Amino acid sequence: MELYSWLWEFFIGVAPVLTQICNRPDTMPTDPYSYDMTCQMLTGSFSDNITPSGNPLFMQYNMEDGTHWKEIVTEIGKMDNKPTIIFVDEADRGCEGTGNLFILEELAKALKMNFVYGAEFLEWKDEDNNVCTTGNGILSKYPLKNAQVMQFEHQCCWFSHRLGGRNAVFAEATIDGVDVQLTAAHLESGTALKDQLECIAVKTMQATEITRLGQKFKGTHFVSGDF
Repeated sequence: MELYSWLWEFFIGVAPVLTQICNRPDTMPTDPYSYDMTCQMLTGSFSDNITPSGNPLFMQYNMEDGTHWKEIVTEIGKMDNKPTIIFVDEADRGCEGTGNLFILEELAKALKMNFVYGAEFLEWKDEDNNVCTTGNGILSKYPLKNAQVMQFEHQCCWFSHRLGGRNAVFAEATIDGVDVQLTAAHLESGTALKDQLECIAVKTMQATEITRLGQKFKGTHFVSGDF
């Protein structure tokens, strides 16, 4: 990873320095679920303030870290009808493998959109890198409000070297005069064949949690994500 960072800085420029947004213990807990990780929700706007015309277009990406975020921007640029809402899962922030970038913010800058981001996992790969998180978020051409992150009460199938748990990111927007609630969710997938029965049960309970919170919003709901 040191070689990767050196090559990044040599060809791209000095890697950005990002601050920690999650609380982190000094040593790795033996039981990851005994550690209640809390993270600061991040929002931002790079919107051009041009109100989209026509029907809204929704898009969903599992970024798988975000290594190919530039290719995504390029492909969206080729579209005649560009997305007005993009739901994003598994986007890195401050991780060496993706150049220490905040991937969701980079997408927002390139696509001129508003964003909200909620970290779900703090990657515990080495003691020197205590910033790296992966998380979920929403990109929108419409202003976003009342954003919140809900870490699921029900979790399973822990990945090694990670703290935290899967979550859903909520935000509200007004589209053509209609108030809508947007939800980007990352449900359980399991880590091995032996996890699948537990995974199915937990995934069902996580979907119920989304429904329960969504019922508090009196309007139209759009839920997307990696299910």
